[in-house]
Amino acid sequence: MAHEREASIRLERTLRAPAWLVWSLLADTNRWDRALGFAVATYHWRTASDGRRERIGTAHQFGRKVEWVEPPYQWVEGAFIEGVRHFTQGPLVRGGFRADVHALDAGRTRVELRVFYAGSPALVTFLSAALGGRIRRAMGVFLDGVERMRAGEAPELSASDEPLMRAAHL
Repeated sequence: MAHEREASIRLERTLRAPAWLVWSLLADTNRWDRALGFAVATYHWRTASDGRRERIGTAHQFGRKVEWVEPPYQWVEGAFIEGVRHFTQGPLVRGGFRADVHALDAGRTRVELRVFYAGSPALVTFLSAALGGRIRRAMGVFLDGVERMRAGEAPELSASDEPLMRAAHL
């Protein structure tokens, strides 16, 4: 897109929850999408013109079909996860998220969340005004839920267990 603008919504918070739990729940991208109000997607694979396999997602959002190429997410288990969608149909050019998790003392965790989207300047300005507050509130509600599952409410497991293995016991 010749004239493109990107906007982002950020939220930082310190939670009274262990980093393994926080990361595991944030890394559940289906749960994350639902919490932010995104429509349920369906996925399939296709072969790109250069022979690579691409993961294609489709959904109906706000009464409109959207389709995107979704490259593999980037992550370091227990530390961060980042995903991006390159839209091939719909009003946006791309969108995505990043969650950084930092273990602190006393079972607390610092979380930095970022949701971003890019498209025409007019569309991005409109979406920021119309949906920015709602998305930020949804991010906060999601983190409130994660915090409610803090160490006292989560199963006791070995510190050497991988984050996703711990979360599987919830």
